[in-house]
Amino acid sequence: MFSRRDLKGDRHDAGSSGELSSVAAPLDTQSANDGLKHSRVVSRLQALVAVVCLPLTLLSVLGILLMLPVGLGGYVDYRSFYTAGYMIRTGHRAELYNLAQYDEFQNRVVGPWEGPLPPTHMAYESLLYVPFSYLSYRGSSLHSSL
Repeated sequence: MFSRRDLKGDRHDAGSSGELSSVAAPLDTQSANDGLKHSRVVSRLQALVAVVCLPLTLLSVLGILLMLPVGLGGYVDYRSFYTAGYMIRTGHRAELYNLAQYDEFQNRVVGPWEGPLPPTHMAYESLLYVPFSYLSYRGSSLHSSL
């Protein structure tokens, strides 16, 4: 092992060269500085992530809480998706694009509304909402939003 003097290059042990001992000090110091810089970068990155993610998370939770009454009341697009899934599950898939039938199903299953909110997606996408149609509209709306 080298003593402190050996690392400075003042004294050399037998069998060791002065070049080796003078090179060892800067490498050790450099690796220590790199480790310190890395930990600073990591802590700054963690702080940045916390500063950015926390407000975005709070904003998302606030949006869900504010829109929950609107969604549960049946005044959102999910109304049409749920109705389409329900119609497919109950064997009324041929009437999926019949607006009079669709309006009747929406008003009966989801609740009254001023007119039909027609399906705006391809019919095969309604298959994704069939499992949700086993729940009530309110329960299904809560589960699909989570």
